[in-house]
Amino acid sequence: MFLVAGMGSRMKDLGARGGRCPACGGSKGLHITKESQTVSLFFIPVASFNSRYYATCGACASVMGLDKEAGRRAERIPGSEISADELSVIRNLNGERCQDCGRRVYPDQQFCPGCGRRIYT
Repeated sequence: MFLVAGMGSRMKDLGARGGRCPACGGSKGLHITKESQTVSLFFIPVASFNSRYYATCGACASVMGLDKEAGRRAERIPGSEISADELSVIRNLNGERCQDCGRRVYPDQQFCPGCGRRIYT
């Protein structure tokens, strides 16, 4: 008898959810992804375990870990909101922003390129 078994990780796209990004403060939406370890038999996933949930900001593309319970809720209820206290920033791709218009400013700039306000550091 010939048996083919394996183990690996699997990503599942759960779609976009409402919520505010803790990195940039944007509310364009959070894209939720689930990662699970799977056991396969004859290339068919039989069992999954060790699930983790991630959220990606639609405005600044920062990546955040999502609380396990909030991830399960997002999986069950498609229109659910994610609160900032359920997220932990893993990779912040957001830079310094203007206090008035929210446009990105760089350390060498003294004035915002969007609204002209003086940048105070």
